[in-house]
Amino acid sequence: MRYHEILVVLELEIVNYSQGLRTLTDHIILEAVETLLRTYQTEEKGILYEHVSANPLAQALVHDLQEAIQRQEDDGTGWSRSGIIAALEAIKTQIHYHRAKSGGERPYLEFLLRNRPGDRVRSQDESGIIISS
Repeated sequence: MRYHEILVVLELEIVNYSQGLRTLTDHIILEAVETLLRTYQTEEKGILYEHVSANPLAQALVHDLQEAIQRQEDDGTGWSRSGIIAALEAIKTQIHYHRAKSGGERPYLEFLLRNRPGDRVRSQDESGIIISS
């Protein structure tokens, strides 16, 4: 899977996580992405160490992003570590870009919500059919 496909899945996970969280800011998303990025960069060096954020909202997002990555591995479509790192770096760059361009607390998140409005309110019924509300 190419890094842009990984990027889409991780962005959707951020959108899903943001539902009902008015306090979620780009700074918190950036902290989560940087924490997860450090974990994968450390792993690339052959050291298994999970970096943790002191911010509970950021750490919860780290957990959700890790679960999205794990789901891909469980499905047999595991992603390369270099692809995951490239996607996380791309998200980090996008956050910096949107914050510099627009200012405010949530320009990156608002960009995601505008560009993926149908993806953020999906649920799955017991048959496995995805229902968009």
